[in-house]
Amino acid sequence: MGVCKRFSPYLLKAEFFFRRVVFQVWIVYLPPKNEEVTRRVHKILIEEITKNKKNTYYTILGDFNTVLSERLDMSSEGRRSTDTGTRVTKWLKNTDHIETFQFCNPGLIKYSWSNSNVSTRIDHIWTTHDMKRFILDSNIEGMETVTDSDHGIVWIQLDSSGILEKNKQRSRKGQKETRRLYLYHKATEENWNDYSQEVEKIIRNAAKRKKKNRYKAEKESEIDIDEEWELIAKAIQAAASKHIPSTKTQDTNNQVRKEATRSLIYSRAKVLGRIYRKGSKATGQNIDDLEKAILDVRIEHLNAENEVNILFLPEV
Repeated sequence: MGVCKRFSPYLLKAEFFFRRVVFQVWIVYLPPKNEEVTRRVHKILIEEITKNKKNTYYTILGDFNTVLSERLDMSSEGRRSTDTGTRVTKWLKNTDHIETFQFCNPGLIKYSWSNSNVSTRIDHIWTTHDMKRFILDSNIEGMETVTDSDHGIVWIQLDSSGILEKNKQRSRKGQKETRRLYLYHKATEENWNDYSQEVEKIIRNAAKRKKKNRYKAEKESEIDIDEEWELIAKAIQAAASKHIPSTKTQDTNNQVRKEATRSLIYSRAKVLGRIYRKGSKATGQNIDDLEKAILDVRIEHLNAENEVNILFLPEV
């Protein structure tokens, strides 16, 4: 950690310095019915963030005392005045920032603050559109039995390696863009077992959260299928980055591909990858009945073989 600066009792900035990268965490508290404090915090945020250099990434988090959606972010038992932070949240929306809980859990109803009359989601984490690709997950956890607070803890999980690597590439002027190559031929049986367990753990934990908190929206089956495939893609990427040997390369034109050690898990991962890539390219398009039948058979086989529940393609 490099610098921690206190602008006021309502605004704090922590800076973390890495090689060629600065990461800022802004912590905000906007008290209810205090427009003067909100105006000052808003002014400082704009002034300070516009000074940031290109290699600076940041998140803005805290208690904004406002909800983004009355339908999703407020309970039906009552109402609480939550207008104070609207000035700041409108600015964040208009400048293409992302509210991470909503981004990771579209349609999910979950509250971060409650009393005996009402529950609301007034605690947020915001980040920039450039950080979108590095967001792995974001959620809210109850803290009643830990801190005795009426606020839950809102958290975000980022792939920091992606942020550092992106900036490293940016600093290499005149060099070709690099990409990650997974060295499957160097992966041991232990690597594959760890990889498999990691994928299952990520999917299982996400499934538990969804089962407990899923908002019953219209066309839920269609939403679930999109979310399932997005989750599988993130789980595969995160697990592979953690457990499969890899390297970075700038020019692969003259490289000779080496055969990976034959593995059942490896072959099934390739099947999942092919299905996901095919689905991503065909988003919004109708799929041929024969092709749908073939993909459904493959999914059914994967479900039976691995005791999982990957959803079939929807009827069109």
